[in-house]
Amino acid sequence: MAPDTPLTDSRKDGLSAELAALKARNRQLEKINAALIERVESSSPSPSAPYAAFEHAVLLADQVRERTDTLHRTLDELGALNRRLTAAKAAAEAANHSKTRFLAAISHDLLQPLNAARLFASALEEQLARLALDDPTPRDAAARRFAGRAGGAAGALAGRCREPAGHAGGHLAAGCRRADGRCRHLPGA
Repeated sequence: MAPDTPLTDSRKDGLSAELAALKARNRQLEKINAALIERVESSSPSPSAPYAAFEHAVLLADQVRERTDTLHRTLDELGALNRRLTAAKAAAEAANHSKTRFLAAISHDLLQPLNAARLFASALEEQLARLALDDPTPRDAAARRFAGRAGGAAGALAGRCREPAGHAGGHLAAGCRRADGRCRHLPGA
């Protein structure tokens, strides 16, 4: 339609209706826009909210860094303690090996005279038995029993020296036994 063309009443009515519909649509859009603006403004409490979020992020990053540093220090200390523990374990194992070698050597050194004493007591008991065949006295019988007990005691001690528990975990009670059978423990034993 050209600008100088006269408007007819029907055309005016159509345009008026169209204008009224557009105005109604505009009011509806303005209400929607106002509601959206209000929603956006209410979700951010202040105009400095983005900066506050940034500051909070920086604070969290600092806390993570501090805790990471603490964790690294703790791991370093744990590593040092593990190295010290490994060294102490190696030293204890070396000391235990040395103790075992010492006990094996001392057991061997103890076995020599104990075996000799056992053999001597056995030979003495046999000799006393041969001598007492002709004319046995109570004193000969007591001497034979003493020689037998001495040989048995030497054999028992030799057996204890051969046992690992005899010197590693068990206790070897030292004492002396008199010929009359009474026992007297040595001091400190």
